[in-house]
Amino acid sequence: MIKGDIGYFGLSEWWLNSFSESERKYIVSTYNPLSIGTESLTEGHYDYTSRSIISFLVGLSGWFNKIEDIQIALKIFEKIDSLIQPNTNIIDLHFYYSQKIEIFYKHRETYPSALNLAIESCKKQIEISEKASIELKKEYQGSYLPKHKGYEQLAIIEEKNKKYDNVIALCNKAITQKWNGDWQKRIERCYKKIQKM
Repeated sequence: MIKGDIGYFGLSEWWLNSFSESERKYIVSTYNPLSIGTESLTEGHYDYTSRSIISFLVGLSGWFNKIEDIQIALKIFEKIDSLIQPNTNIIDLHFYYSQKIEIFYKHRETYPSALNLAIESCKKQIEISEKASIELKKEYQGSYLPKHKGYEQLAIIEEKNKKYDNVIALCNKAITQKWNGDWQKRIERCYKKIQKM
């Protein structure tokens, strides 16, 4: 019987069917979240955690952000996608899309569809950004919001593609929702570039 995180979250069947024995050994040896405690992925027992299954899987995927680990990350992302429901916690989704953007954009030049997958993840994170901003303010009891990976990364991509109007629209939307970032500087830079065209 599989215990630990995999057992607790009812992921035993997925764990055994999705990964080879060598992959499972590699995942167990790589995953080492000291802040969570001494429980490993497949050993030890606990009765309660405040983490959701998606939050756990997002955390797990972050350990496999190297290009040689992309297939493992993709399998974890595939599992998360299968778990998303209309009532899925919006903060979990926000951080999930952030993780996908980070991993895919990092490998945009080495993994064939990585750039498109990064753009798609940016758009999905932006789609839920208004709801996420409300929930994050509630969660952290204040009006301060962190940086928004989706807005930021898509603005960088669009600016590189010289789609300055799109960049300005993205930045204005991020400002309206009060996400932290150097949006105004980016807007001013894009206006200058438009004038030079």
